[in-house]
Amino acid sequence: MSGWSKGGVRSSAFDQTTARNQEKGNLPSTEVEVNSESNGSLESKDGPVKIHFVVRPYKGLTRHLRNYIQKTGSSREMTAFIEGPYGESAPVFQYNTVIFISGGSGVSAVLPYMQEYLHPDLSPSSVSKVTKRIRMVWAAREQEFVRDVIDRELAAASSNHNVKLDLYVTGPSSPPVKDDMLDLDRFPGHVDLHYSRPDVPTIIRQEANESVGSIAILVCGAARLSDDARRAAVEMVGAGYEIGYFEESFGW
Repeated sequence: MSGWSKGGVRSSAFDQTTARNQEKGNLPSTEVEVNSESNGSLESKDGPVKIHFVVRPYKGLTRHLRNYIQKTGSSREMTAFIEGPYGESAPVFQYNTVIFISGGSGVSAVLPYMQEYLHPDLSPSSVSKVTKRIRMVWAAREQEFVRDVIDRELAAASSNHNVKLDLYVTGPSSPPVKDDMLDLDRFPGHVDLHYSRPDVPTIIRQEANESVGSIAILVCGAARLSDDARRAAVEMVGAGYEIGYFEESFGW
C-alpha cells in the first residue's frame, strides 16, 4: 500500500452527528480502527486494509468520539473520511543507535517506528540490521495514557533486549498508590518509570557517550522539548559525534 507507512500524517473527519451522545467518562485514550470497504481506495496487494488511530480525548469531537465508543463498552461503527498521507519517513534505522523523544500525543510519531522495529516480520524489507539499540523517552501527564500505550502498542518490547523505555509521568506531584502504579514487571531491565520531567540534554549526552557508531534522534513534542533536544544534538555534533536529527511537529 504505497505511502501508508511510518512518518506519514493523516487527516481524519468523522460524522459528528452520531458521536454527540453521553458527556461522562474518563478514558485516557480511544482506539479508532478504520476499515476500508472491499471497493474502497485503501487497499494493498493483500486486499482491504485497517488503519489504527490512537485518539487522546480532550474537548469537542475527541470527547464526543470517546463517549460514543464508550457508550456500549465495546466498538461502534461510524463514517470516517481519511485524507493523506503526507510527509516522509525519517531514515532512523540507518543509524547504529536511535533515540526517540516525545511528549504527550507526540508519541504517535514514534509508535510506527517502534512497531516496525519490534515486528520486523511485518515489514522485513525496510528494517535495517544496522540499528542495535533503541532508547525511547516519552513524557505524558496522565499515567493512564502511558499504561494504555504500553499495553496496546509496546508489549513486544518486553522481550527485546535492544530496546530501553524511559517513561516520565509529569501530571501527579507524587507517585500514586501501589494499586494505581504501572505493572512493569514484565519489562525487567527494559523500563525506567519516573514521576518527573525528562532532562533531555543529559539523556542525549549520556547516550552519545555510551553508544558506538552513529546516532539518530527523532523528536516530537512541545517546542521546549524540541529546542532542548536540538541544542543537545548540535552540541554532540560539535563534539565529534555522528548525529542525525529529525523533528516532527503537529498542530491544528
